[in-house]
Amino acid sequence: MKKSKLHLQSENLLQGKDFKITPSRIEILSILIKKHSPMTVEDIQSLLQIKINKTTVYRALDSFVKKGILSQTYFRDAKTYYEYQDSHHHHIVCTSCGVKEEISLCIKSSLPTLSQQSKKFSSVHDHILEFFGLCNTCTSH
Repeated sequence: MKKSKLHLQSENLLQGKDFKITPSRIEILSILIKKHSPMTVEDIQSLLQIKINKTTVYRALDSFVKKGILSQTYFRDAKTYYEYQDSHHHHIVCTSCGVKEEISLCIKSSLPTLSQQSKKFSSVHDHILEFFGLCNTCTSH
């Protein structure tokens, strides 16, 4: 059986981060690469082509985040979202309908300054930054 371009990309990413290549890891990562938008575990599970239990999905996602393959974020709805990012970005989220827009604005370059200004932290190594507002559709209603 010929592997899809998406599965080959997933395999290459996993190999590059020293993961054991398994069908479940390839499947989970392929879904996130293809969607290219923030997804919950439930979103991912609904798109699985093979049977993978929820615990395995959580474990894979957690390890992908720890190794820098995926980013993890939250959008004020008590859910964790996972996203494959080929370039660092953030989102603007509509507080009425939930539509999300990707934006490239980032404060990453300010993290060293933040560390210098802090009295209780010697280093800041990561951030989660999301913006909230009303989209054009919700504003016009």
